[in-house]
Amino acid sequence: MYRILFLRTPSRLPRTLPLGLMSIAAYLRQRWEGDVAIQIVDLRVRPRDLAQVQAEMAAFRPDVIGITALSLEARVAHEMLALARETCPGAVTLLGGPYPTATPELALADQALDYAVLGEGEETTAELLEALAEGTDVGQVAGLAYRGAQGDVTHTAPRAPILDLESLPWPAYDLVDMEAYFDQLHTHLSPQQAHARYAPVFTSRGCPYRCIYCQHMFGRRIRYRSPEGVLAQVRHLVDTYGVREIHFEDDSFNVDMERAKRIFDLLAEAGLGLRIAFPNGVRADRVDEPFMAKAKAAGVYSIAFGIESASPRILSMIHKSLSMEAVTAAIDLADRYDIWSIGFFMLGFPSETRAEMEQTIDFAARSRLTTASIHSVIPLPATPLWDLVNETHPGLLDTAPLENAAALYDFEFTGQPLAAVDATEFQALFTRAFRRFYFRPRRLWRLWALHPDKRWLLRGLPGRVWGLVVRGLPLPERLKGRLMQKVST
Repeated sequence: MYRILFLRTPSRLPRTLPLGLMSIAAYLRQRWEGDVAIQIVDLRVRPRDLAQVQAEMAAFRPDVIGITALSLEARVAHEMLALARETCPGAVTLLGGPYPTATPELALADQALDYAVLGEGEETTAELLEALAEGTDVGQVAGLAYRGAQGDVTHTAPRAPILDLESLPWPAYDLVDMEAYFDQLHTHLSPQQAHARYAPVFTSRGCPYRCIYCQHMFGRRIRYRSPEGVLAQVRHLVDTYGVREIHFEDDSFNVDMERAKRIFDLLAEAGLGLRIAFPNGVRADRVDEPFMAKAKAAGVYSIAFGIESASPRILSMIHKSLSMEAVTAAIDLADRYDIWSIGFFMLGFPSETRAEMEQTIDFAARSRLTTASIHSVIPLPATPLWDLVNETHPGLLDTAPLENAAALYDFEFTGQPLAAVDATEFQALFTRAFRRFYFRPRRLWRLWALHPDKRWLLRGLPGRVWGLVVRGLPLPERLKGRLMQKVST
């Protein structure tokens, strides 16, 4: 019997369910029935110190330790690999997720890592472990990277995408403490989340669009689950775990509009009384009034749109293929149906001018969006944006040695503007964006009117007002941070 420990690294990212690890675990159990024992340790939701992690590893005595990581979690992923090697030197180590998928050579520079699982992990992980158990050639397992006999990184054939998503079991919810996730006060929809008892759900994999900043973890071929299968999973979450809110996390939920509307119809007919959100966003140019009306009837109260920029030149450069007229129409529809709308924007693309960033800020401020999430551009490896930055800022993305790369992929990269302005002006634009967007009576009123939990909003109101004022003041970022920290403590 294989004993497998799956580990999600600690980070500042949202404390949501580790659906990737849960899906692989469910697939392994389905494939091997009683011949596998699996434990999932999620260090995001319940952080432990290193001694506690070591104790859990040692107590479980795993044959295999699998870790998942985004590129932004590269540093801590290698820390966990070192800990795994020290604690369980005989265990096979695996690393999956966007980080090793995008940069397997970089990940495998760490001698503590045995195999990088590239792309979708269910079939690759199962076949790898079968090959190891039977002593057959792992080179025949598609979707892998590992060090060969000479120490060079070997790639196996690419793994074909899983076409029949209905063949996959639901994530292994029983392997995690669901109540621990319900206890979290802050998720990526906070502070406007309606219920603590929520669960994320994927209804598709893949995205056909070609935005240059995306790593396309699931590939460009979109694959769908049936609306009936989605409803069955949602019912299971409601009946078994008392879930009251669903977050659809698809990259491309509404590319197939008829299917999307069918899901809404089924949820409305089921009468489950759920609140529904789209924190990962939907395509604004694939929204029409029937879509929004059915969404509202199904229980949708929050929807995000990935807009990124209002500059035609920047939209063309990043291959966003988005009409601002369509974006405005989608935002107006959400406002008309009293659905909280979130706009995702990025400032600081290579060669982006102050005037172009101002164009994005002006669009956001004039729109009927409820909230705006404005971030600086972070180039990720294995994306066309990464290649573009290498051309425009040679040497900035130097990933050698491994320690450099781990730091480069960190959240702190946001302090390095790529645009045609200096760092001081760049930070001033963020302050201006925040002030112009939020310091408007109508927007503040809509924030109150559409907020799903007004008791939460009223708790600590002076602190929230103070935070709003501080973020809108033209102060140095470090000083703002200290002022915000004072109110949080």
